[in-house]
Amino acid sequence: MYAGKDYLSLLNYWSGLTPNAEAVFDGADRRLSYGELCHETEVLQTFLVDKGLRKGDNVLVVLGNTVDFVSLFFAVTRIGAVFIACDTAIEPELVKSRAGFSCPKIAVFSEANELCRAEEFKSVSATLVFSKEGSEPVTENTFFLEDVLAVGKIDASSVSCCEYDATKDPVLIAFTSGSTGNPKGAMLTAENIFRAARNIGYRMHVSSEDVFVVPLPVTHMFGLVVGMLLPLLFGARIVLPKRYSPSLILQLIEKEHATVIYGVPTMFIYELDVQKEKKADISSLKTGMVAGAFCPENLMIRIGDEMGIDVLVGYGSTEAVSISTTLPEDDLRSRTCTVGRVFDGNKVRVVDANNNPVPLGESGELAYKGYGTMLGYYRMPEETDLVIDSEGWLHMGDLASLDERGYITIHGRIKDLIIRGGNNIDPRDLQKIYLDRADVKDVCVVGYGNEKFGEAICVYVVLEDHVESDSEELREYARGKVPKFAVPDKVVVLEKIPELPSGKHDIVSLRQSLEAEQANS
Repeated sequence: MYAGKDYLSLLNYWSGLTPNAEAVFDGADRRLSYGELCHETEVLQTFLVDKGLRKGDNVLVVLGNTVDFVSLFFAVTRIGAVFIACDTAIEPELVKSRAGFSCPKIAVFSEANELCRAEEFKSVSATLVFSKEGSEPVTENTFFLEDVLAVGKIDASSVSCCEYDATKDPVLIAFTSGSTGNPKGAMLTAENIFRAARNIGYRMHVSSEDVFVVPLPVTHMFGLVVGMLLPLLFGARIVLPKRYSPSLILQLIEKEHATVIYGVPTMFIYELDVQKEKKADISSLKTGMVAGAFCPENLMIRIGDEMGIDVLVGYGSTEAVSISTTLPEDDLRSRTCTVGRVFDGNKVRVVDANNNPVPLGESGELAYKGYGTMLGYYRMPEETDLVIDSEGWLHMGDLASLDERGYITIHGRIKDLIIRGGNNIDPRDLQKIYLDRADVKDVCVVGYGNEKFGEAICVYVVLEDHVESDSEELREYARGKVPKFAVPDKVVVLEKIPELPSGKHDIVSLRQSLEAEQANS
């Protein structure tokens, strides 16, 4: 494991120690060793410096999962510039908005398209495009990755790591997912992201012999920190498929003898369902992690029974990276009902509406203080002050409780609480009830505006294949299992619940469609 404090030099460390060891594979045809990855990073770093990139500049990156994302991240951050990642799945208008907001010096795209020609990108010093196939330069300052790597220029004066303060200088602006509102850019340091990755690796007992299959988008915190940086810190191997397919993930686990698998709960649901038919050899797996959304107890049990591994549950946020995980040795209840204990060097407490700590076991808002806390929201000081108080506590927006062991139980997002007729309803309570049905694969519970009750309740359900069920029967199923006021007003059966690029359910779009439907009725 790379234990150095100069986090951004870890590729040099592994390139010197194990240059021929494989570092990353795209799941199809491209593999890079640690030596090759370090070399490519230095080529890109030289190119970016030649194009005027300097410490403190912003680089806007619109990419999916690719081997070269790894080298680009280190090339940008080693210069001291700030990496701003945008998923290719987000709307072009949102990308333009972030560009106008952040004024990037360099823009990077997966392909040359109309987005490259947008007004917001006309002032950049250079545009780097990853795919040359079917693309043409859109300006004289457009360059293709293939050409940059073919030239292979490395300037020794450009490739050294800049002087930086790991605790104070931002290396990354990560946008919140926007599942509960407008996304904000959290400014994060090397200490924030690398220390979190290192501590999770310790808890997972990772070594350089491990092989990680990472189906998560590396433009999001779970994928970037736990999926990409963690394996690199430990000199392990990353399998980073360009697209997500449960069949492909199972195939890669078998083919690459993967030992670690990650995912949000929905990914594990899909993979378990496909595995029933595919029956891939996944016996090489030894551990994994589920995070990014609430994981029902029955899904945790299924993962253990059908995949043969006890996965850890992780908890964090864009603003705090990673706060806690369960432990491999935890009992079933701790792994299925809590998100584990906080990492050493961090503190958590549960507070009431007046910011006073509540007794153990009582519910309130979770507050966090530690090395993971963001510097603040980019160019949003007022919004920053709303979540980080005068004592440095970051208010997570989650309802939680602590037990006597320090284990954290998350009861739901404060903003997701449904208040129907003056009664508070936790969507997770309904979600658990419906997921207990053998014919239900996935569930999302949404509150939406209602003139009579303030809010009404809609439960979206995905049924198992070849199963039919009546919406009214599904609605009545909750009666007697929850208080009368918590029985859903409607149940909608879908083939798939809409998702954000992060894999979370897109609650905002579901709520908007419900309210639009109601307004038109």
